[in-house]
Amino acid sequence: MAAGPIIAPVAGDDTRSTSVDGRLEAAADGVVAGWAWDAATPDVRLGVEVLVDGAVVATARADSFDRGLSEKGIGDGHHMFSAVLPPELADGNAHELAARVRGMPNAEGWDVPPVAPFPGFTLGDEHPFAGTTFAVAGVAAARAERPLAVIDAEPGVELAAAGAAHLFVGDLRRLELRRLRLDVEGDDFLLRMNPGAMLEGCKIIVRGDGCAVHIGGDVRLRHAILRIDGDRGRIAIGGRTTMEGGALLVHEDDLAIELGRDCMLAREVFLRTSDSHAIVDVATGQRVNPPGSVTLGDHVWLGAGAQIGKGVTIGSGSIVGQRAVVSSDVPGEVVVAGNPARVVRTGVTWRRELDAQP
Repeated sequence: MAAGPIIAPVAGDDTRSTSVDGRLEAAADGVVAGWAWDAATPDVRLGVEVLVDGAVVATARADSFDRGLSEKGIGDGHHMFSAVLPPELADGNAHELAARVRGMPNAEGWDVPPVAPFPGFTLGDEHPFAGTTFAVAGVAAARAERPLAVIDAEPGVELAAAGAAHLFVGDLRRLELRRLRLDVEGDDFLLRMNPGAMLEGCKIIVRGDGCAVHIGGDVRLRHAILRIDGDRGRIAIGGRTTMEGGALLVHEDDLAIELGRDCMLAREVFLRTSDSHAIVDVATGQRVNPPGSVTLGDHVWLGAGAQIGKGVTIGSGSIVGQRAVVSSDVPGEVVVAGNPARVVRTGVTWRRELDAQP
């Protein structure tokens, strides 16, 4: 990381930019890394503040080069940052990690989904950060946390909640919620919705403690089911993603489904982290179908009726054909189809606009 002063892209705390984007990518060995840029001023190197448990613990400058950012058209690629965490955080406990652009206390427009917990170490049990974990908390330092019951006042929401310490983070004035059924049983549930999100005819069902659902900015969900069965389950949907029916099903403890930004899920698409039943080896009595988290990169298109199985990761820009059954990882910028799904074309991506025929 180049030395230099932190650059604040916004003049004052009351000013907001909707063109700022960024993401936390890793937290390992006590170092946090990610990227941030402002599409309106791509030549400006943004100042970033790193927060742990809501308090600023480090600052950085997003000015390092990353070829992946350059290939994705994110400015000139010089928008990576890294920051060293204070050694006193190496306490073996779990912490919430967040980041924001300096001068933007609510970081609107910078949508960081709460992905699976980051390991706080990679060098083994002898490293000072061994056992310390960092789960991504979101983008806002001063989060407007309120009891989940506040959402019950919204006419488009039907809430049924049992348990304690449920929280809602979001601005109901900037959301479109129509016929949303929210059914929670368990303690410490967090629902976060970013501005511009729209949910119509959807169900969010939670059965477990310590679970969280994050809906990114400008997400569009229609007639979708988001369900968590298990403790510490997470569902995260990146900004500008759309979904028409189908279900995201997180079964078993400590698992997650994460959708990147600008994904497009057609009707009757299903993603699941578990088979929901055990397959057992007769000779050993051991279960042979373990669960696994599911991750979609940015800008992934799932065709109608596609099924994404446990433990699958799909790379950014890829396309899954109609009714395909995906049981293994898919690289980026390919088309897969069939049952089981296989790569049928490489070096392609997609866009929502239908171009005229040449």
